Amino acid sequence: TGTATFHLPESEKATSGSLNASVQSTLTRPIEVQLSTLKDLMKQLGHTRLDVLKIDIEGAEYEVLPALLADGIEIDQILIEFHDRWVEGIPSKAVHEALAAKGYVLVAHSAHYEEFTYLKV
Repeated sequence: TGTATFHLPESEKATSGSLNASVQSTLTRPIEVQLSTLKDLMKQLGHTRLDVLKIDIEGAEYEVLPALLADGIEIDQILIEFHDRWVEGIPSKAVHEALAAKGYVLVAHSAHYEEFTYLKV
């Protein structure tokens, strides 16, 4: 919860921005945005658990998902797109391990290994 700089693409016709400007050289229009944690939003809305959480946050998943898991939110299914192509190394490996440590099992992935589906067991 707080504020952050969100980076929009130079073209107004483009569809993907990111909190991490280094993921694409075309993210040249910074704006300030308000952020809330999922835990805070759920409390605000009176939710205690989630059936499905879809995460496609253009490179911020490496920071957001571990924090989300640490909050202890009950989530039955997590669908996530990793953007390893934009960062050095394979940071998704640590996130996959963190999911497994919290009782999530990988049940499906896309052909190009960017989208993954996990179920809580």
